Amino acid sequence: MVEADQGQDQSRMGKRIREVIILALLIVLIMLGVDSCKNKSKMYEQATAINNYQDTILRYSDREGELVDYNKSLKLNLKVALENVDGLKGDLKRLKLKKPKVIVKYKNTVRIDSVEVEHEIILPCDEFSYAFNVDSSNYSITGLLTDKKLSFDRISIPNNQTFIVADKREKWYKSKQYVVVVDNSNPYVVSSGLQSYTITPRKKPHEKWYTKLGAGFVLGVLFSNSIK
Repeated sequence: MVEADQGQDQSRMGKRIREVIILALLIVLIMLGVDSCKNKSKMYEQATAINNYQDTILRYSDREGELVDYNKSLKLNLKVALENVDGLKGDLKRLKLKKPKVIVKYKNTVRIDSVEVEHEIILPCDEFSYAFNVDSSNYSITGLLTDKKLSFDRISIPNNQTFIVADKREKWYKSKQYVVVVDNSNPYVVSSGLQSYTITPRKKPHEKWYTKLGAGFVLGVLFSNSIK
């Protein structure tokens, strides 16, 4: 009789364990389905944000009254960025980078106006005046040359810069390096210095390993008690 009762108890316990396992699997599947829907919705929102993103320069005054340029920054999934940011995939391939963490695209133009250089010697010629305009994709120069001086009305040098922070491996057998890469569209623009700092946030209490370990222990105890 005792053995029969023990057998029934074991059977009920086994059935309960199976029910708990099935319930846990259902909960996991539901959570995965919800996460999948959320991810698809989030990726669509990010793609829409990229399409609506403008490179318009905004400005504010710092504490010394100087104007500072800025624009909002988008937080994106890498897949969304590769599929929707123009030229990004090709840039990463050319620069030998795979998983960027930060991408900054910056357009600037160097403009120099009203520069005059008087001739140090008198030119052996009659008075003359010659206006000139040199225009190319990498620079634009307009000015005036006379028998007395050379003047530049405008010197313009456009450049598109891309800054990328990523892990880079020089050789397949070498370890990865955390680097910042700058890419200039204008070959006449040469970088003279570059530094980058990444500020890593402190982990919150619930993100630390001992908190997760304690939570896992508590859940294990509760689950063990539930099947007794």
